[in-house]
Amino acid sequence: MIRLLVCLCALFSAAVLPPGARASEASLDPVAVALETDRLADASFLEMLAREHRMIEIATRVRRSAVELCEGRLAPILGLQVTNVFAQPRAYINPAIRRFGASDDSFGTR
Repeated sequence: MIRLLVCLCALFSAAVLPPGARASEASLDPVAVALETDRLADASFLEMLAREHRMIEIATRVRRSAVELCEGRLAPILGLQVTNVFAQPRAYINPAIRRFGASDDSFGTR
């Protein structure tokens, strides 16, 4: 996430600075910038997934350890996680689609 923010800040500052304060525009290749932005978004998305997975592992251990305290008032754990690709933050939608292969058609929308 931090890498994505740094990249976006760099792109924003490059667009806002006066022409004399930055390198010539010919040195910025729009395709290379777009590819780097996608690469950083994908890395950030994978980091978010890893942190989320770690959080779920910890919550599961705490939940299993607290069974005696809850006296049978626990819902079963299914062991799977379901998410909507399009419910992700905007920067993560394309990496999520590439990673999980989702599309509008897979949700039955027309």
